[in-house]
Amino acid sequence: MSESSRSNKLLTFLDAPIDRPRVSTSRIWLVWLALTFLLGVVLGLETVVAIRGSILFYIAVCSLLLLYISQCYAPVYAPRIVFGFLLFFFLLLGIGRGEQTVLYNREVSLQSTSSALVVALVSGEAKYTQWYKTVPVHLVAIYDDAKGWKPFSSQGKLQFRLDDSLGMRVTRGDSILAKISVSDRTEHNPNSFDYGAWRRMHGEYFLGRVEANTTQILGVVHSGGYNIFERYRLRLIARLEALLLKGNTLELVKTMCLGARQELSTAVRSSFNRAGVAHILALSGLHVGFLYGLLAFFMRIIGIDSFTKRLLREGIPLLLVWCFVLVAGASSSLLRAALMLTVYGVGRMFFLHRHPIDILALSAILIVSISPFALYDVGFQLSFSALLGIILLYPYFSKLLQIKSVVLGWLLKLMAISFCAQIATLPVLLYVFGTLPFLSLLTNVVAIPLVTIIVPVGLILAMCPDMSLLTTVLVTGLEYSAKWLLWVTETIAELPLVSYQGFKITAFMAWLLSLAILAIGVYSLYKRRVVVVVGIVFFFAFLGAALHHCYYKSYGGELVVYQQNYGTCLSIREGCHIEALYSRNTTGALRLIEQYTRDIWFNSTTIESIPSSPCVRKEEYGYSIERNGIGRIFIPLGKGVRKESEIKHSCKLLLLSYSCRWSVDALLQTFVPEEVVLSATYPRSLRDSCIQQFSRAGVFVYDIATQGCYTKQW
Repeated sequence: MSESSRSNKLLTFLDAPIDRPRVSTSRIWLVWLALTFLLGVVLGLETVVAIRGSILFYIAVCSLLLLYISQCYAPVYAPRIVFGFLLFFFLLLGIGRGEQTVLYNREVSLQSTSSALVVALVSGEAKYTQWYKTVPVHLVAIYDDAKGWKPFSSQGKLQFRLDDSLGMRVTRGDSILAKISVSDRTEHNPNSFDYGAWRRMHGEYFLGRVEANTTQILGVVHSGGYNIFERYRLRLIARLEALLLKGNTLELVKTMCLGARQELSTAVRSSFNRAGVAHILALSGLHVGFLYGLLAFFMRIIGIDSFTKRLLREGIPLLLVWCFVLVAGASSSLLRAALMLTVYGVGRMFFLHRHPIDILALSAILIVSISPFALYDVGFQLSFSALLGIILLYPYFSKLLQIKSVVLGWLLKLMAISFCAQIATLPVLLYVFGTLPFLSLLTNVVAIPLVTIIVPVGLILAMCPDMSLLTTVLVTGLEYSAKWLLWVTETIAELPLVSYQGFKITAFMAWLLSLAILAIGVYSLYKRRVVVVVGIVFFFAFLGAALHHCYYKSYGGELVVYQQNYGTCLSIREGCHIEALYSRNTTGALRLIEQYTRDIWFNSTTIESIPSSPCVRKEEYGYSIERNGIGRIFIPLGKGVRKESEIKHSCKLLLLSYSCRWSVDALLQTFVPEEVVLSATYPRSLRDSCIQQFSRAGVFVYDIATQGCYTKQW
């Protein structure tokens, strides 16, 4: 048998349908436009490809001209050519939208400055921490020494120290004049949360600290006060607080119904996180879906035989859903869910029966068009992953759940839907949080039915006036449902195997696992053997990458000096054993080490202070650490003075921290370092001259404050 005939038989075997497809896959075409558009947005945001508006116009004109020529001379291939040009055009639209977002962020971002005089409008409520009062503001003008006052429109936050008497008087709606300092420095440590990127994604382009007693209140702008939805939200919260609910029960109801989670205790949040049901605390598609389903059920009394009736039947639930979203604070998760339901409802209104994947794709295009940075939002990724998993994976269970018992069938369907969503979101959970949930499926089976009681009953009690006996019955049911939910989550959270922390995977591994799960889901639509083979290939590739990651982390070594604004922290990893050392900042060190250990599977960690650690030697000039893989590390302290008879100390690394006041000449006379690492706490007044003098001496200098944490592997 010839090689060509074998290849043809193999291709025929792989492409042959195993069974008749469940749906016509030719109807699913919007997803391809969404994928090309999202790819273009990523290329534009990462500045991989740069285009301009005029270039986009000329490309569109040339595309239309080529399309006309193809229809005239190749009419057989015209539909494919049209769709190809459409994909190319959506790619260009995505690139243009991403590039436009990057340019806008550069225009409105306030550059780092030690002192600037600004005029701002306080646009929101203040939040208090141990040291600062933080208020959201809209920047109106900034003073330039060369040009004087100039308009500058940007959103951000200002921080006032708690001992600033003038800053404590600032309230929502005030127009203020203040002198601020802005720093765009963000934390760059292993597995750390990029707070600066998070702020930019949510429309906050600067964080300024107000100098003490420099604030002047210029006046009160009424537009900065509460709008009608916020006033109504405060009224609803007051009504809930007037009910016979107390403590965590009241705060849980306020959180789940109106998103007022400011006073929810940390212990309750922690138990919900451990139990795997933290998503019910954040108002999202789950709550909006419950509300829309309830409203759509009552609107079924209206027929569909005319457009007016369809408009009322589909429009009233959507209108009330959008009112709920605005009253509940209009968070990004609520807006995403409401927009997706709007696309679905409008399609039903005009009898546009599209596949759910196309509805999901169109929603993604609209959401990313409005906010391109939503593509990097974990909430966006989890929402769409869960919905896509339910759409693609649930058909495998639907035929197995044909049970006569209504209650048992409903519970099994709920478990199947939760399982599909959990499998689909597993790559994101492992990549972002490093959490492998075990019992969240059981918790969701108990929690979601209780949510279906708490959310509608809580909203009814908040919106409706006192109805005496009926109100008492509803409050009693609401109280017992909330208490039971708290008891279930606290009980499951205390179990030993509820979840496994510290199983963080790399981005490459997350992509491989996602593609393997996607191939399993696509098989439910396009039942071809090639889909099965592709899924198996990606799954084994994921296993190979996981084994390589485990082997590399088990036998390699790594030194990390972390970026901290207060204190010093470093860790030495030899295989899976991590030895962490810190000084002065215990809380910050524990947080950094916990983040670092997320992607070190099956690790053992010891954390000790530098003065009390047995592996640290106390020297006349400070401390020294010696390891086989990294050599000797010196940490000089105080003000060193070079003695003429002293022998120079050679070392691999010289770590300069806040407690080091040595001059560079004294350091060079005492030590012979291969590298010098400046901690983020090293005095700013000495930093620039230190870098210049060491560079002239031929010593490499690494500045943690500007370059992030220092890492060295062996």
